[in-house]
Amino acid sequence: MFVLLKPRLTVVGVDLGTTYTSVSYYDTSRTGNIEDRIQIVSNWPAITYLGGGLKWGGAIPPNIQRHMWTKLELDAPRTGEAAKICQELLGSGYGSVAGVKRPVDIIADFLAQVLEHLIKNLNVHYTETLWQSFPLTLVVTYPAVWSDLAKALTLQAFSQAGFNEKNLRMPRKTITATEPEAAALYTIMCIRGTAQDKQLAVDDGFVVCDMGGGTVDLISYKVAGVDPTVLEEATIGTGDQCGGSFVERSFLRWLEEKLGEKDFREVAGGPAADISRTSLPARLSKMMQEFTGCAKSGFHGSDTEDYELRLPAPLNAIVCDTSHSIENGEILITSEDLKEMFSYSLQKIGELLLAQIKAAGQKGQVKVRFAFLVGGFAESQYIQMELQKLVINHGVHIIKPLHAWSAIARGAAAKGLEQGGATPIKDRKCRRKHREQESYICYWLISEGQDLPTAAKVHGKVSMHSNFWPGEKRHASPLLLAADIDKAPRRSHVIAVYEVARLRVNLEQVPQRAFRKQNNSKKPYYELHYEIHISVQSGLEFSLWVDGKRYGAVAAEYA
Repeated sequence: MFVLLKPRLTVVGVDLGTTYTSVSYYDTSRTGNIEDRIQIVSNWPAITYLGGGLKWGGAIPPNIQRHMWTKLELDAPRTGEAAKICQELLGSGYGSVAGVKRPVDIIADFLAQVLEHLIKNLNVHYTETLWQSFPLTLVVTYPAVWSDLAKALTLQAFSQAGFNEKNLRMPRKTITATEPEAAALYTIMCIRGTAQDKQLAVDDGFVVCDMGGGTVDLISYKVAGVDPTVLEEATIGTGDQCGGSFVERSFLRWLEEKLGEKDFREVAGGPAADISRTSLPARLSKMMQEFTGCAKSGFHGSDTEDYELRLPAPLNAIVCDTSHSIENGEILITSEDLKEMFSYSLQKIGELLLAQIKAAGQKGQVKVRFAFLVGGFAESQYIQMELQKLVINHGVHIIKPLHAWSAIARGAAAKGLEQGGATPIKDRKCRRKHREQESYICYWLISEGQDLPTAAKVHGKVSMHSNFWPGEKRHASPLLLAADIDKAPRRSHVIAVYEVARLRVNLEQVPQRAFRKQNNSKKPYYELHYEIHISVQSGLEFSLWVDGKRYGAVAAEYA
């Protein structure tokens, strides 16, 4: 008798990137280790709105404005390139073309296209009936440095896009993970059994450096246990806008300087500083594609690496112009030119990396042994070699894991597989200070830099009480406040204090016997003493406790 074993599709992981997005799913029908069974569906381009309808990917002409870096608009404040892109879209009136959509709505529209394409892949790989017959775990990733509001908006966008029971039929649960956590998990998965794995001992550390097109994010981990590997966050995550797209902006400035303002305008239609970040003129777009596909991606840093790029019309008719390094319609980019184009990103990434190594090694607690480079920009061999030169004297070795460009999506799938989503991260670092209710003398409920064991059910708790008249609805809505200063403020109106969320506590579920009847000169009322417990996982989780018993989760509306 033959038995057909059905594959059990259990996990879908999504890395919503700033300039690049990828999705992973776990394929149990294949043999081999976990890494080999993780399948990647990628190439999710930007979206645009034309004639009232949504277009994406290859359907968008190169000279049409599109939404880029929209992910960063979920968080505030928007600075640097993210702010310029936002201003550009608003200034062009493009927001009105899109129906004055909020960033969360635009991302939801984009994710809806991602979901549709993912489902097509699953239907081909399995058949619709088969993959929809198994429970699904969805793993959503986001930056470690994001606010709780941005995290909540991310989950809202996924739900709004259709990542729910209606389209996925049997989702078991949704798990969240920080991007460096997913990257760290994938990295550990990659080095198991390798020479690097054997070199890592308890109290050793490594830095995960996620280098995307727009942003670069870093965090350091300490090895807390081996067989299996257990990690603790050794530092608070840091990052900046200095990813691969800044090389392209430098190329445009170089091209303008090389050609001269007049000839550059022939190609670009205006000065380099004014060129749209969300669209390029058609002729310049083709040249940019050749630059990124050949010169940028293939550069190793050798002094003999020169590249010749074909110029668009009418400049491709120039037979020879030595003053502008043009010959037979092609312009020469020297190795020194390329080094200058990489210089801004390289300098900023180097500063961030050295700061992480220094922070991890403070008080001699963690010796950083490796820096693992992941993300699309990590594929640059020039970046890899230059960073290695920078950190070699610190005893740190640069490692680029296999499939570094999709490390976060792969790590997301691995997180969903390990013990039903249990994290290999033992402790996280608190990224800000949360203070208790308004009082004359205040103390930190959770302090910045505090170790937050992921296995702990509660990282902070606050005792509260509420009074209710007979027949009054028993709801409470306290504020959760935070501050980024060292000394706890005495009042909530101090400038440094800001609102994180308003909690919506439903006390109707608490039995009547828990309420104490009080009498005053007017009429009796009921008093309830309760606790709000806070658990800091990938995001904040709140729960209601009365007399040592849990009465469910507490909803939060983020500011």
